[in-house]
Amino acid sequence: MSGLEIPETMSLLRGGPVHRLQGRLGLLAEDGLPTMRCGVLVVALTWLPLAGLAMLDVRNFDFQLGSGFYTDFSAYSRFVLAAFVLIVTDRVTDRRLNRVLAGFGHSGIVGPESHSKFLAVLATADARSGSGRAELVMLLAAFVIATLSISHVLQINPASWMGAGTGMPGPLSPAGWWALMISVPVFLVLVFRWLWRFGVWTVLLKDIAGLPLRLVATHPDKSGGLGFLTLFPVMFLPLVFSLSAVIASQALQEVLFHDAAFGQLRAAAIVWIVLVLLIFVGPLAVFSRKLVQLREQAILDYGELVARHNRRAEREFHADDAEGRLLDSGTISGVADIAAGLDRIYSTRILPVQFWAVIPLALAAAVPMFAVAAVQVPIQTLLQRILGALL
Repeated sequence: MSGLEIPETMSLLRGGPVHRLQGRLGLLAEDGLPTMRCGVLVVALTWLPLAGLAMLDVRNFDFQLGSGFYTDFSAYSRFVLAAFVLIVTDRVTDRRLNRVLAGFGHSGIVGPESHSKFLAVLATADARSGSGRAELVMLLAAFVIATLSISHVLQINPASWMGAGTGMPGPLSPAGWWALMISVPVFLVLVFRWLWRFGVWTVLLKDIAGLPLRLVATHPDKSGGLGFLTLFPVMFLPLVFSLSAVIASQALQEVLFHDAAFGQLRAAAIVWIVLVLLIFVGPLAVFSRKLVQLREQAILDYGELVARHNRRAEREFHADDAEGRLLDSGTISGVADIAAGLDRIYSTRILPVQFWAVIPLALAAAVPMFAVAAVQVPIQTLLQRILGALL
């Protein structure tokens, strides 16, 4: 075990103006992470006022056209589901992140000569994750994008609940103003914070990969001892699920109210799932070069060791009383151990991730899409098709 201990104050989820505001409002637990009440409050801030203001407009009670607030599935997915999930899952994410960092600290992969550099890159990542400038940019970007997106919605659908009901792009309804000034910016800031974390953690992995690492070619995890990084993609399940739910809600809107067939949206859904896997598994490729070099060098080194050991075993085998000497010396078990080690070397992955970590990520991206498909295809038929594709 290595003597490297990760500072208890180290967290890439705590810090920054938004976090301090949550603290002043009493929305943080003793560990400094958001409480369930924080998630409920955000939903109350972003969705409940919209639901109340929408009652002032009779158009929102027409459930046939799909332009009213109460039939806008994206409002539920963004301001209820995604907003809540992106806040209350911080604790689970923080726990997984600590396990990843502890993997570097306790496994001995980071040698004593690199401890100070390792702690330095952690401190840099900690400072970046809580950057006030970054959150200010997020806030400004959120208002700009909210303005552009609502303007776009009114351009293509002037009858939207966000408009004043003139039938033309222009003035906003009371609910539209709340969406512009509060709901959409809050949702976007939550998404941007997660994306910023992802960027910070990706750069952190790159910085760690640049350190001298003590990788073990024969490690059972077939990743040189970096198998704990399998948890990295899993950390972003809340973000992937939330974004997928928002995308699926828009697709559901098209299917139910604009006669779109899910078959038309299938290609986009597949592209989204593939994109998710590439984006959130891809950062682990920063270790690929080291793993390839480790495997190549180990093949050469173990090749020489296997050759020497096998020649020795053959000499003992052809000697007098070969059976007794082989059994007493443990040569046979030694050959087997070396062969097993060589098999592990040849099986070394170029990405330190296991298949079981990719499955939840793909499901988080796909499950909301299945819900859209279930509207047009009976769930039993849909499951049979999925199982048929897998088997």
